[in-house]
Amino acid sequence: MGVNIIGTGSYAPDNILDNEMLSKLVDTNDEWIVERTGIRRRHISKDETTEDMALKACQRAIEKSSIAVDQIEMIIVASVTSDTKVPSTAFTIAGRMGLENIICMDINVACSGYIYAIATAKAMMRDMGKKYALVVGAERLTKYVNWEDRTTCILFGDGAGCMILENEDLVEDRPVSKYKYEIKDYHLGGKPDVKKYLTIDAKDKIDDEDNLYIGMNGRQVYKFATDVGPKVIDKLLKDNSVDESQVYSFVAHQANMRIIECLSDRSNIGMDRWYTNIQEYGNTSSASVAIAFDEVVSRLESSDQNEGEILGKYLITTAFGGGLSFGGILMKIKKA
Repeated sequence: MGVNIIGTGSYAPDNILDNEMLSKLVDTNDEWIVERTGIRRRHISKDETTEDMALKACQRAIEKSSIAVDQIEMIIVASVTSDTKVPSTAFTIAGRMGLENIICMDINVACSGYIYAIATAKAMMRDMGKKYALVVGAERLTKYVNWEDRTTCILFGDGAGCMILENEDLVEDRPVSKYKYEIKDYHLGGKPDVKKYLTIDAKDKIDDEDNLYIGMNGRQVYKFATDVGPKVIDKLLKDNSVDESQVYSFVAHQANMRIIECLSDRSNIGMDRWYTNIQEYGNTSSASVAIAFDEVVSRLESSDQNEGEILGKYLITTAFGGGLSFGGILMKIKKA
């Protein structure tokens, strides 16, 4: 029973905070930020909630597909910044779309959340016989940013991305777009962050003082990400007897350009094979892979490249972050 990605969409607020503007808030400059992170701009929500951005990404994904809204039977949202704790963001989206009798849930696995959400959706669709699902990554991280801390405030932005998953054994063939992307395999894992290297509003005791800001030990997160990233890719390739030359593009969590460059180096896969958009969005946590994947799909759909050079190739996504968590997904490009 195959599950395919048949549509994608993304959204980022119009309000831009570039490095020059940021240098007026803290002691930093464009050269310093770009050299250490690769980030030039980030999108900042002024008056849109996480749920607002998530809904817009969903609407864009649906517009690109040929399914009707009422065909959606499941919504899973990955987020650490939902603006309401109850109801979940997934239920809020479903209500705004006019859906009823639908399975909804949110997942909090920080920057790896979107990978976990896709894996969860695929398993549930197969086990429960569901035709269509929306998988969303949405974050309003800037509400947790300490704008006086130059080590973290330069990193984060807001945005959302969405994929539509289809259970191909339960639907009739129909033209949607040029391609669809079969989820062939996934690998998930993690280790407890007992030393609290990456936190938001963390407490060890009930009476600890509130600290809503993002806290991060950048050196340790870098060490973790660059260790697990190549291992995830290697496992997905070996477990599925796929050579790296068969992979059309690698889409990593857009945490830091230095991390992606290190993944490229340690996996012996040239940077020209890695899709990056961190320069535009910064780190958007669980929305990161979703936004980047939407842009990769848009390029594939509009490409003049011969279909024979694309069909049968693979895409690999990988992410790593709070928890500490990691994950990756192998997808095969197929004719829609």
